[in-house]
Amino acid sequence: MLKYKLLGMVLSPLLFGAMLWPNTGNVGMQDCASDNVNGTAPLCAIMIGGNGSGTLNPIPATENTFNINVSTATTTQLVAAVSNKAIYITHIHLMAAGTSNVSLVYGTGASCGTGTTTFDGPLPLAAQTGYSAGTGLGAVMILPVNQALCITNGSAVQVGGTVSVSQF
Repeated sequence: MLKYKLLGMVLSPLLFGAMLWPNTGNVGMQDCASDNVNGTAPLCAIMIGGNGSGTLNPIPATENTFNINVSTATTTQLVAAVSNKAIYITHIHLMAAGTSNVSLVYGTGASCGTGTTTFDGPLPLAAQTGYSAGTGLGAVMILPVNQALCITNGSAVQVGGTVSVSQF
């Protein structure tokens, strides 16, 4: 059985319901502060992930939060695409000032104008109603690689909120 030593304790991946793996071959917590360069994970970090189709997947945490502020019937980019990275939505909340069908979409180009694909919605929001998903830890939605995140507002009413994401 695979075991890891952390602060003098022996940990087993079977005890946690998730798999543990070292960032590199350097297992343990000795001198981790000196390994942390430019905001990267320390070389001796133990990462926790979950099993996704037989692959160990990291649990994303919020890296950035973006404002949602649309008041016209249009598609607006919220998060730009980053080359070779997927957008992991860790939290989103919306509030509508009036009745509108709101959709989250992805695509490329200005305001997701190329290959626009709806992945959540339309959400039929009435005046002073909202929508919320996620806590900021763990993905509630994952976009394909190389795609931007946009919102489509079906009516000319104010829709506001925030979206929190991680990209890797």
